[in-house]
Amino acid sequence: MDFSGTCDAPPILHLAITEADGLALAMMGVMLLAFGVIFSLLFCIVRAAKRRDPEVDRLMDEVEQEEKEEKLVKVAPAEKKREEWEKDGEWWKE
Repeated sequence: MDFSGTCDAPPILHLAITEADGLALAMMGVMLLAFGVIFSLLFCIVRAAKRRDPEVDRLMDEVEQEEKEEKLVKVAPAEKKREEWEKDGEWWKE
């Protein structure tokens, strides 16, 4: 051990970062992290939207077909059965 003040180790690089620079760097890091999370979420949403389940498409087609059939076929309302003592609803027109 030599205590003469000399050292064979490589010199340590000292960076001078002030408090303001440290705060700015930390804020930039947090903003980059936030944008990365938002980008990842949007990427996952778009990727999931591309992989639609074919069963969903079949169900949507089935619902549309049923709606078209309901519009085409309109069933007349069934007449209510009346008791013998009841008059016809339009008795006054006679």
